[in-house]
Amino acid sequence: MENVSLFVVFLFLNGVFADTESVSVMEGDSVTLHTSLTEVEKGHVIDWRFGPNSILIARVNSVANTANVYTDVIGESFRGRLHINQQIGDLNITNIRKEHSGLYKLSIHGKNIDMLYNVSVVSDKRDGLEIVQVMKGDYVILHTDAAEIHKYHLIQWMFGNTVICSFNKTYQVPPILNKVEVDRDTGSLKIRSIRTEQCGTYNLQMISSTHTIQKRFNITIFDEVKPISAMEGDSVTLNSDTKIYDEIQFEYDDSIIVEIKRASQNFSTFDVPDGRFRDRLKLDNQTGSLTITDINTQHTGVYHLHIFNSRHTVHKSFVVNVCNAVKYVTVKVGESFTLDTGLTDIKKYGQLLWRFGENDTLVSKTNGTDPLFSIPERFKDRIFYHENGSLTIKDTRFEHAGSYRIEISSSRKTLLKRFSVLVTASTVADLEHPGSIAAMVFGIVLVITLGCIIFCKISKKEWNRIPQRAGQQ
Repeated sequence: MENVSLFVVFLFLNGVFADTESVSVMEGDSVTLHTSLTEVEKGHVIDWRFGPNSILIARVNSVANTANVYTDVIGESFRGRLHINQQIGDLNITNIRKEHSGLYKLSIHGKNIDMLYNVSVVSDKRDGLEIVQVMKGDYVILHTDAAEIHKYHLIQWMFGNTVICSFNKTYQVPPILNKVEVDRDTGSLKIRSIRTEQCGTYNLQMISSTHTIQKRFNITIFDEVKPISAMEGDSVTLNSDTKIYDEIQFEYDDSIIVEIKRASQNFSTFDVPDGRFRDRLKLDNQTGSLTITDINTQHTGVYHLHIFNSRHTVHKSFVVNVCNAVKYVTVKVGESFTLDTGLTDIKKYGQLLWRFGENDTLVSKTNGTDPLFSIPERFKDRIFYHENGSLTIKDTRFEHAGSYRIEISSSRKTLLKRFSVLVTASTVADLEHPGSIAAMVFGIVLVITLGCIIFCKISKKEWNRIPQRAGQQ
C-alpha cells in the first residue's frame, strides 16, 4: 500500500507525460526540440531537463523576461552547445555527441504541458561537418540518414546561403536542376557529374512538428592525377590552374613543402629532412604554381596540391617521374666495373631489379635485403652484389657491353637508373674475338649519341640567349 501511495504522489508532483517522441540524430549534427508554441505567453515558464535525474539545463521565464542555459550543473559536455529560443522556447543542441543521448523533458508551467524526447546519437562524425571527397565528374549523394522521411513536413537543401531545393511530406519533389535532384524516398541530394563550382558547404534542414535536424556537408573535389616526366637537370612546373584562392598547400611524402596564405601575404617553401629540395623550390605568387629546378631522381614521386577558398576545396595530384641521364662506363676486357645505385639504405625499398640489354633480361632481383639471382650464362660466376644494391661485373668480356638498368621501387615511387657499358680490347688478340666487332659498333653508336646530346644542349643554350641579345639591342 505504501508503494502505491508513493506512486500516486509521484504522478501528482510530476504530471503524466504524453507519449515519448523518439529522435535519432547523427553525431556532429544539430537538433532542435520544439515546444510547438507560437509564442511564450506572459506568466509562463518553460523548463528543459535532461537525464535520469531530470537536471535543469535551460529555462525561459516570461515573468522575468529571461532565457538561460545551465551547462555548469551537468559537466562540460553541453558547454557551448545549448541554445534556447526566448520567443517560443525551442531547445537547440549543436554539434551533438554520443554523451548527449538520453531523455529530455519539456515542462510548460502555466499550461500544464509536459513532453518527453528520447534522443539517440549514432555514428561518429567530426565537428558537425561531414567531409565528402570526390573526383571531378563523379556522381555524389548526400544522405539524410532519415529512417522515416514521412515524419518531416519540410526538407530543405541549401548550397551556402542559397536554397537549391525544398519539398514537403506530400512528396512534391522539385525537378532536376543543373544535374541536382532529390530522392523522393529518402530526401537525399544527388549531384551528377560534379564540377568545381559545385564544391563547398551544403546545409540540410529536416523539420517535423516536434524537432528539427540540421546537417552540414562539405564537398571537396580531387582533380585528375597528372603524370609528368622529366630528365635529370630539367625544371618541372606543377600548375595550380587557378588565380582564385585563399590558401594553397603542396605536399610531398606527407610533408608540406609549400604553404601560401594570401590574406597575410605569407608565401613559404619548406625543405624535407634529407634536404633534397634545398634552393630548388620556386613559387608563382599570383597563381600558386610550383617550379622545381635542377630536378633529379630523388624528386620522383607523388605531389599533392590543395587549393582552399571560401566556397570550396580542390585537390590535385601530380606523379613526377624523373629519368636520370645515362651514365657511361668504359672498361677493358678482363677488368671489373661497378654500376653504383647511389643508395645508402635499401631496406626502405621493397624491390630492386637489375636488367640488361634491349630485351631487359633480368640479372638480379632483391626483395628487402636478400638478392635473388636469375643470372644469364654470360654473367655466370662474374657478378658481385653489394649491400647497397650496386652491381660489380668481374673479368669483363665483350658480351657484357650494352645497356643496364636498375628499377628501385617502394610503396610510393619507382626510381630508374641507366648505364651504358663500352668494353674495349686490352690486347691485339682481343680484337680477334667475335664479340669485339659488336662492341666496336656499339662504341661508334655511343660516340655518335654523345655527340648529338652535346650538340643539342649547346644549341639549346644558344637559342635561349637569342631573346636576351635581341632585348639588349
